[in-house]
Amino acid sequence: MDEKTRTHESFGLLSFHRQQSNRSISLFGSSIRHQNTICLEIHEAEENRSLHRHWYYPRKPIIKVEMSANQFSEAITNISNGCGVPVTIRFVQGKGTMEEVEHASQRLMFEDEFEEDISEISENLVRLKREAENILDKKGNIIKSERDLLKNLIYHLVQDVKDNIPFINRQFNEALDKSTMEAKCEIEAFIQNEITQLGIEAFHEKFKLDLIEFEKRDNPEINQTEGEE
Repeated sequence: MDEKTRTHESFGLLSFHRQQSNRSISLFGSSIRHQNTICLEIHEAEENRSLHRHWYYPRKPIIKVEMSANQFSEAITNISNGCGVPVTIRFVQGKGTMEEVEHASQRLMFEDEFEEDISEISENLVRLKREAENILDKKGNIIKSERDLLKNLIYHLVQDVKDNIPFINRQFNEALDKSTMEAKCEIEAFIQNEITQLGIEAFHEKFKLDLIEFEKRDNPEINQTEGEE
C-alpha cells in the first residue's frame, strides 16, 4: 500500500522516561542530590500514513530537561499555578549538551546567611553600646538628634530579634520540609525502580521456564534424552 510522509516545523513528539544514574547528581531548584530522575524530551517529528492509520516518528531532538520525582509531581499537579517548576536543561537544539552545574547545599546556604545576619546584629549592638556610652558620658543635656540616634539603633535591633530572626527560622523550616519531601520522593522512586526491575527479571525467568516446558511438550526427543540421563 502507498505510504505518505509529512514533515513540518510545527510537528513534535513529547516523551517522559525514568532515568537512573550510577552517581548522585545535582538538579537546579532541588536541595538534595538524586540518582533517580525523570526526563522530558521533545523531538521534531514526521507523520507517516500507512495501513490505514497514522504513525509518528521522532527526528532531531529539540530539548531535553531532567527533574526530580518531586519536581515532576509539582509540574503536573500545579498547572497554571505560579511561574513554573525548576528543571535542569540538559540539551537544546543548536547549543548542544549543557554543562553540568553543581548547586550548593540548602543547609550550608542557611548557615552562611544566618552567620551574616548574626554578625550584623552583633555589629549593631556594639555600635549601640558605643553611641550610648559617648552620649551618657558627655556633660550637658542629651539633645534631640542623639535621642533619635539611640532610638533608631534600638528599633533596628528589636526588629532583627523580633521579626527577622523568626522569619529566617520559618524559611529554614520550610526548606527543611521541602528537602524531607524530596528525599522521600527519591526513596520512593528508587524502590519503585527496583520493584519494576525485579518484576521484569522475574518475568524473564518465568518466560524461560515456560519456553522450556513448551519445548518439552512439542519435542518428545528432549524428554527421552533427559530420561536416559
